Amino acid sequence: MPVFAIADTHLGDEELVATERKQFANVDVHDNTILSNILATCGKRDSLYIIGDVVEIKSRLPMLKKICDSVGRVYIVLGNHDSMPNSHSSRPSAQELLNCGVRELFGMTSYHHCTLTHAPLHVNICNMENGWRNIHGHLHGKIEFGEQFLNVSCPAVNYVPLNIDEWLEEQE
Repeated sequence: MPVFAIADTHLGDEELVATERKQFANVDVHDNTILSNILATCGKRDSLYIIGDVVEIKSRLPMLKKICDSVGRVYIVLGNHDSMPNSHSSRPSAQELLNCGVRELFGMTSYHHCTLTHAPLHVNICNMENGWRNIHGHLHGKIEFGEQFLNVSCPAVNYVPLNIDEWLEEQE
């Protein structure tokens, strides 16, 4: 059962697409590309960690539900854009994310000696001297800090979820 990760999907974020992800004609093309890539890569026997900044507007929750219905287990590591909504925000609440079928929400979590966080950790924090690694997003580019870090932000992984187990095997 493969385990995949992707970060910074930013579903519904028109401003981000217009300013940073200009290769997409519009937010609908952006969001449908990410959705198609996830569904083509991950299946019912797989797990998927979406590592922060998942859904910007409630109207994109059906896309998250489709992912949850198609992938065995979906987990979200909350990011800085996954804050609690208020009366001035159209962002979904944590409960609305869970209602889509997300298995669990984390501030950070671990998987096979990897700490999964939205923003990268400082090298002294994640026990790297003992072989731990940090899988993260947040940077929106192919920025890497060294072999013990893996940036799975959408632009860094070409908008396709990365198989964590394959990456770990390559590191050995």
